[in-house]
Amino acid sequence: MSLDIIVQFVERKIPTEEFIEKLYNNEELERVLSENIVLSPFTYLGETAYLYLLNQDLNTPGGLLNSLSALEEFLQKKHIAFTKNNEASKLYSLLLKVQPNWIDIPNWYMKKLQEISDDKKGKDLESFLKEKIRQDFRYSKKPPKWLQSAQWLYRKEIPLLFVGQMDITEIRHDTAQLYIFYDEINNEFHFIEQTA
Repeated sequence: MSLDIIVQFVERKIPTEEFIEKLYNNEELERVLSENIVLSPFTYLGETAYLYLLNQDLNTPGGLLNSLSALEEFLQKKHIAFTKNNEASKLYSLLLKVQPNWIDIPNWYMKKLQEISDDKKGKDLESFLKEKIRQDFRYSKKPPKWLQSAQWLYRKEIPLLFVGQMDITEIRHDTAQLYIFYDEINNEFHFIEQTA
């Protein structure tokens, strides 16, 4: 049963959200993924596939692709047949091509883009995606310069307006920036702090 769940997820027959729910709540799936199978380069010595997956953010294109690749290797080492699905790899490649370096676009946003761009292909699709991202991920003067990975804020899956950032190093022990976002619908400011 748990191997079937893994195969269905790798073949993209169950949604990511459903797999995440099973990953956290299905004891049999946890037991199977906790077997001592080395998945190089995904797991370190002593780390299981289960622990590896818990440390991945399956809601980001990179985390999803890494998780699927690790599970494919897991199934291969257990000699379980599956049909490889390149959907996540294609999505990740396209995303890397169109996303600005100051955003880490979540899967749900890319899924929305796919739904409204089904009729477009090739360069038309690429141009459409770049323009849509530019329209949705707005900033008042300059895009954020993140100290760590991008952490754009959203409200009900709508990207907030980036207002600016402040150097708050003087009140922190390390180099620190405060990133300010504005929710135009609710007329509220939201903040993210990053330190390096």
